[in-house]
Amino acid sequence: MASARSRLNRLEELLWLLLTYLETLLVISEDMSRATCQEQACLFLPIKKRLKMAEKRWKLGLSGGSE
Repeated sequence: MASARSRLNRLEELLWLLLTYLETLLVISEDMSRATCQEQACLFLPIKKRLKMAEKRWKLGLSGGSE
């Protein structure tokens, strides 16, 4: 069974891969309107925030000794 540290490292790796993928979905071109850019950012930022909050909760759970 994987240790808590290796599971955390894997979770972090998966989170960053997901964030990178989501960022590629937000293709911004010069001819894109400002409203469209803002709309895409509004879709992406809450997801990024939730992933970071989940990562913090995971780390707090590990530091609390729950394995």
